[in-house]
Amino acid sequence: MYGMIKCVRKRSGQIQDFDLAKLERTIFISIQEEKEFDEPYDLEKVTASRMTFEVISALERKIRHKEIDCMSVDMDVIQDTVEDIFYSSGYHNTAKNYMRYKFNKQLSKKNEEIERLKKENKELLKFKETYIDDMR
Repeated sequence: MYGMIKCVRKRSGQIQDFDLAKLERTIFISIQEEKEFDEPYDLEKVTASRMTFEVISALERKIRHKEIDCMSVDMDVIQDTVEDIFYSSGYHNTAKNYMRYKFNKQLSKKNEEIERLKKENKELLKFKETYIDDMR
């Protein structure tokens, strides 16, 4: 939990405590992976901390203006804010890669859900064949 932000609503609908360290780590890793400005490690850490502060500040402004609820900030809102901060800080390639990563993660989760539903569907069809169709 940090400041005004209490909880995060994941895409699954699950609510969890806001983790500032996780946000900063994600921003840091994005900066490190892209190496857009070939900064030394220490400067990347400072940049990640500054950007994290900017993300938090932007989210808290939205809370004060009642655009979002501090008890369940949507993950998409947080990620969109991170993208905005990358862009406004001149980290355009980093923002693009962050968006690509976010998209691929969403796609992977959707594919997992599709596979789970296919498995459930097969189990239901087998149940139907075994128990319901045999009763006729």
